[in-house]
Amino acid sequence: MANTRHHPILDYLRRVLGEPGGGVSDADLLRRFVDQRDEAAFELLLWRHAAMVLHVCRQVLDDEQSAEDAFQATFLVLVRKAGSVSRRESLGSWLYRVAHRIALKARARTKTRTAAPEELDRLAAPAETEDADRRELRRIVCEEVDRLPANYRAAVVACFFEGKTHEEAAKQLGWPRGTVAGRLARARELLRRRLLRRGVTLTLSALVSVLAVRTAQAALAGLVDSVIHTSRLLAAGQAAGAVVSPHVAALAEGVLHAMYWTKSKIAVVVLFLAGLGGAGVTLLATQELEKSTIQRKTTTMPPQPWQPPVAEMARGEPAQASDDEDEIAEDPPAEESPPEDAAKLAHDMARSRLNLKKLAIAMQNYADTYQGRLPLAATVGKNGKALLSWRVELLPYLGENALYNQFKRDEPWDSPHNKKLLSKMPAVFAPPGVKTRPYSTFYQVFVSVGPFAEGGAAGGGGAMPGMPPGMRPPGAPAGGGQPGGMPGMPQPQKRRMNRMPGMPGMGGGPGSGPGGAMPPPGRVVIDEVEHFATAFVKGEATRFPASIPDGTSNTILIVEAGNPVPWTKPEDLHYADDEPLPELGGLFPSVFHAAFADGSVHTLTKNYNKKHLRYAITANDGVPLDLAKIEARSRPRAGAGGDRATVENWQLKNAELRKELEQVREHVRLLREEQEVERELAGEDPRVNKLKEEHAHMQLELKKLRNEIDALKKDIRQPRKP
Repeated sequence: MANTRHHPILDYLRRVLGEPGGGVSDADLLRRFVDQRDEAAFELLLWRHAAMVLHVCRQVLDDEQSAEDAFQATFLVLVRKAGSVSRRESLGSWLYRVAHRIALKARARTKTRTAAPEELDRLAAPAETEDADRRELRRIVCEEVDRLPANYRAAVVACFFEGKTHEEAAKQLGWPRGTVAGRLARARELLRRRLLRRGVTLTLSALVSVLAVRTAQAALAGLVDSVIHTSRLLAAGQAAGAVVSPHVAALAEGVLHAMYWTKSKIAVVVLFLAGLGGAGVTLLATQELEKSTIQRKTTTMPPQPWQPPVAEMARGEPAQASDDEDEIAEDPPAEESPPEDAAKLAHDMARSRLNLKKLAIAMQNYADTYQGRLPLAATVGKNGKALLSWRVELLPYLGENALYNQFKRDEPWDSPHNKKLLSKMPAVFAPPGVKTRPYSTFYQVFVSVGPFAEGGAAGGGGAMPGMPPGMRPPGAPAGGGQPGGMPGMPQPQKRRMNRMPGMPGMGGGPGSGPGGAMPPPGRVVIDEVEHFATAFVKGEATRFPASIPDGTSNTILIVEAGNPVPWTKPEDLHYADDEPLPELGGLFPSVFHAAFADGSVHTLTKNYNKKHLRYAITANDGVPLDLAKIEARSRPRAGAGGDRATVENWQLKNAELRKELEQVREHVRLLREEQEVERELAGEDPRVNKLKEEHAHMQLELKKLRNEIDALKKDIRQPRKP
């Protein structure tokens, strides 16, 4: 009998579209999942692409269990990276590449791992109907499909792997029907030629047969249900290692790490160019700052003990505006200074902004890796003593894996072993252009008191397998000595912390579980009194971005502090509602920089409005942030022509132009792929073209070197006066 179970997908389609399968696109479903955490949208995406993903995994992997593990890991990556899919209409092509990459990783792990006898007993024998040559052929075809240009791969995945007609594929991809047909024909010819170069001869019908997906929908039901169940648990705050097998978690983490480094390499180049491009604007602003009041030492001077900037010493405390909400802070006009000093200051400020941007990106990628949790401000040992700073935890996400592995993370920062590593401070933590205490940094975070922070611990509990060092696993009790408690975490008294809500419709939401309704995300309740929390809470691993209800663009993540600290030391800026603000801005005169949780970096004035700076520091005050009250706004000097409105106008124009430039670059990339395809289809071997380009490049370099040799010889022969 047919299964007549009332499926949530049908409810969703009737509610949204009126009729099941009414043509909702992948892009729209993905948007609903990302923006609304819509479970039905995610489930429909699963059913659309599950057969293709499992097919790819089976073609690469001989073992059925390994293929199912790769299948689960692929959709675990989708759950974690759904918001970063740039071409959402081509989700099928994106999933194909992820599935192929994960399957290759699983295959490599299988080859290098020696199976235990009991594991060999569980391995299924290869199917008798397919010999080794046939399986190898399918792997080669999958590899060549993965190498196709993006537009051609999208057409092949839609029409062959997912069985769509040209009309359905055109509607899904947003292309004209003729474009789908043309790209599909070119893709087939391209595959035929590339396979021929690898010694594989296939007719068109044989190629179509190899590409065809033969997975029955009924066979997918268990896998799809398993992925949905996993997604619900992840949304409720469970760690990946607790809801899937270690093998699946390792496969997903490996691909996520590779995707992170690809994005980071691109981001660093863009940030460096943006920093250079913004130097002119920074120079204009710094010409209006109090440059004559700061002691800046050149690199040729011997190191001096660190002292606060002279401007701040003269005032006795950081310059601050009144608490008047309507007042917009302005920096006073400054005296003229030599152009070379202004240029150096502009360069140092640009470098500091770049450092903060890198740290913010590393924070976000850390959260992506650890189920949406920021690192603890400080890891703690079993005795509750703070050990190492969050800066150490970020090292793997800053390209410093080797340094990270040298730390003994169960020892304090100043232990004999760890103290030797102070001298290896990465450049991203170094204060640009300022001589300070050796191996110290100004980049710190605000830390507020949390409900589990009694006993003086500055971080979380002990580590567990699969969790970052010092992170308390989600949902585990905090009390030391209690069942499931973490070492070093005292039992709270009359204190409670709200659970984080899960995805709508996926469980774990407000009001679920004992205690009824809980406070909104990010709220801290201590002794029945609600306190405003910062992005980092003492003793707790902050959910990101769930614990920042004010919005990531309204909450400070990392800031230039007033005083430096050793970079591995677990010391940051303490924040409390009823205490004075900590000292800020020890690097530059009149201004300091802050990286916000959305990754943006702003230049703020030391003449800030206290109330509005607190709004920016806290993550859950519920008050819209007005950046104008804390952002640096220099008053133009008479006759200087420094019109702030003109600068802002050009910044806006440049932002629009930058966006258009990115679109044009993407268009050029696609056109280059088209050009390579045309050349290849015309009979040109792409390997020959690359060799020709390499030859031309070497000839050009050789010509330059010969010209340099001639110039050096000429200079040497020139007579010189004694």
